[in-house]
Amino acid sequence: MTIPRVTPVAKMSVATAVKRERTDPCTAVIMGAGGDLMRRKLMPAIYYLAAQHLLPEDFSLLGVGGRDQMEHEQFAALMLDALEHSDEIKKVDKEAWEWLSKRMWYTNGGFWGSRGLSSGSPR
Repeated sequence: MTIPRVTPVAKMSVATAVKRERTDPCTAVIMGAGGDLMRRKLMPAIYYLAAQHLLPEDFSLLGVGGRDQMEHEQFAALMLDALEHSDEIKKVDKEAWEWLSKRMWYTNGGFWGSRGLSSGSPR
């Protein structure tokens, strides 16, 4: 038995019958943001939502990694590379990526060390 696969196309807008109301600000915190799941599945899904204008204007993404220290630019470059090599995203829209990358931050730490998340957020 084969499972049908739907490939999102970022250039096509999602038609809605109801006018979208303003959504509340939202911050997505992803543990293990430097990992394989983030690169293969989560980042393409978040990018797709951004490209379709389905994320709130006040959206932000905080990636939390375990042991790797990364600056914002390194994290954004890693995620862009993941999108460019993604099976789900065929072409990265520059405007959508710029919008999303300005809202992405990375910090290392976790619940297992003394530093943890209490050391402060990137912004």
